[in-house]
Amino acid sequence: MIKGTGRDTSAVEVRLVVMAVIVALLALLPALAGGQEVPGGAAVRVSLADAIDRALRSSEVVDVAEAGLLRARGDRYQGRSGFLPKVGGTVGYTRTLSSEFEALRGVPGDSTGGRPFDGLGDLPFGQANRYDIGLQATQTVFSGGRIIARSRVAEAGVRSAEVGVASARAEHELDVTEAYWGAVLSDRLLAIAEASLAQAEATLAQVRSSERVGESAEFDVLRAQVSRDNQRPQVIQRNADRELAYMRLKQLLNVPIDVALELTSGLAVSDLLATSKGSSEAQRPAGVSADTSSNDRAAVRQAAELVMMRENLRRAVRAERLPSIALTSQWGRVAYPKEGVPAWDDMRSNWTVGVLVELPILTGGAQRGTELKAQADVVEARARLEQTRELAAVDAQSALQRLESAEAAWEASVGTVEQAERAYRIADIRFREGLSTHVELSDARLMLQQAEMNRAVAARDVEVARTVIRLLPDLPLSR
Repeated sequence: MIKGTGRDTSAVEVRLVVMAVIVALLALLPALAGGQEVPGGAAVRVSLADAIDRALRSSEVVDVAEAGLLRARGDRYQGRSGFLPKVGGTVGYTRTLSSEFEALRGVPGDSTGGRPFDGLGDLPFGQANRYDIGLQATQTVFSGGRIIARSRVAEAGVRSAEVGVASARAEHELDVTEAYWGAVLSDRLLAIAEASLAQAEATLAQVRSSERVGESAEFDVLRAQVSRDNQRPQVIQRNADRELAYMRLKQLLNVPIDVALELTSGLAVSDLLATSKGSSEAQRPAGVSADTSSNDRAAVRQAAELVMMRENLRRAVRAERLPSIALTSQWGRVAYPKEGVPAWDDMRSNWTVGVLVELPILTGGAQRGTELKAQADVVEARARLEQTRELAAVDAQSALQRLESAEAAWEASVGTVEQAERAYRIADIRFREGLSTHVELSDARLMLQQAEMNRAVAARDVEVARTVIRLLPDLPLSR
């Protein structure tokens, strides 16, 4: 019995170990599948690169742009189809219920006594059953350039749609980047506000202790309490801003609102390299491109493709004055059986070949009106292209100025934070030693809080400005 009990106990332990392993694997399965979820399902860990990749894969904006590209490719197939022959087939059955030729059919007579139309009953006139099999083919041999022009319009449409997809992806990537760094900044600002509140709480506690031993007056306690209470609304506001920032990021990532996010990419303020005004391209931080050519901007490229489309549409409209020549051919088999389905040998063949020429002779001014509208479209497209080039040049310089301004602000904030931290430490020591008042300590704390906030904002602005410069060729204007 003892040995049996030992074997039973060992078997139970083995089963428990196996069940524990299975439970552990099931718990880790979501993390292994998604690669971003923290074990235990507490939060979704997201880096900036993961956020961008996730957003681009699930973006409705990008899907709409890709649908436009798919539509443009369909137009290109339609435009090219004009160069190829059109072949169609038909199979039909007709049942004649009543016919005017019924009186012509009769019993075949001899050569002397028959009725005049006897013997016509085998002809197709008014037969009750009719079976048709046919093929039709058409090939345009001359269209005055209409097919070529419309094919070029479709090609320009595809190129414009491709630019639109790249632009949509770049704009969405910038939106995600701004939202991500905005959420990181909200975390930092909330931490600064909470730290300032903790400092105010500690100061209030110290002032109250000093009051109890007679070293501080009630007025000092009131000032410390008011200073502490003034910090609380800032914490509440920063917490609300943080919630809004995370909601915006979750919306872009298609993450449910009730799922927590853990942002793993921080504002690497220690790695931000300040760039002084007038710095050369070689001095710019790695990964930042300053390609500000107007002709490379997405809006300019789309405007140029629009000009090409309008010009080819004008050529197609002018070609309407010229004749269109096409070769046509029809081949078919037909049968008129008395009953049942006819065999192939019972059917008769028809085959025709022809030339179709279409030429407008009098349009009542419609052709001229269409040409004038096409010409107006070309003039408008060219003017918009020049206008877009000018706006692109201004927009590029504006983006460079924002980057330089953000880098200058970051460079200035580094020294300011260091000085504010030293000033606060000195003020705190002086206050603890009774050499200064609470007003001096409160002012030093406010200056430190403002300096840290300015530094965090400057770091966010530098990251966003660098992303704008990197994506500038594909971004829409005024970003």
